[in-house]
Amino acid sequence: MECWDSLRSVFHLAEADPRSVYYVLQALSYLAVYSAVLVGSGVSLWRLGSTLSNCALRPTLVPHRLFFFVLRHLGYPSGCLLIPSFLLAAAYPECFGARLLAAVCATTFHLSDCSRTGAHNGYLMLWNVWAFCVLPVRLSLGLAFGAATWFILSSGLSKLWVGGAGWCYPETMREGQTAAQAHMFGGPR
Repeated sequence: MECWDSLRSVFHLAEADPRSVYYVLQALSYLAVYSAVLVGSGVSLWRLGSTLSNCALRPTLVPHRLFFFVLRHLGYPSGCLLIPSFLLAAAYPECFGARLLAAVCATTFHLSDCSRTGAHNGYLMLWNVWAFCVLPVRLSLGLAFGAATWFILSSGLSKLWVGGAGWCYPETMREGQTAAQAHMFGGPR
């Protein structure tokens, strides 16, 4: 019953532990992505990386044997545990073990997935789950806000660097839409 009370308090944002709110929102977003991938491709998100590619890019920091062990044996189970571990951490935000499980599952799944797909959508999540795992609440909230600001800022700066100032005008979106429509319908008309 205590678990359900903790989860219910998440919907009363003023009372909820901010870590609980984050973990519930992360679980819901992964559930939405999982559902979209499953409906769209018929493949489980947890197996998508291994389905798309038999080639994996190893981060230089991770030893070969550990990397292959994670890919072969831990990627799929950590994906299956990702949403439940987020919900467990949301229900028990004060429990270090629950937060550690969520961080380890997120890290293991992200490593096995992004090394095969080239996806980079989980890096901010990794910063946040580890900040919430090992730091006090106030400090982890500051780090999470700072990391989010940095990721958004660096994304905009990289667009300016590559595309110049012209990328932010409405015409660039129209050109992109026109090019995409031309590609979809068999070329320019």
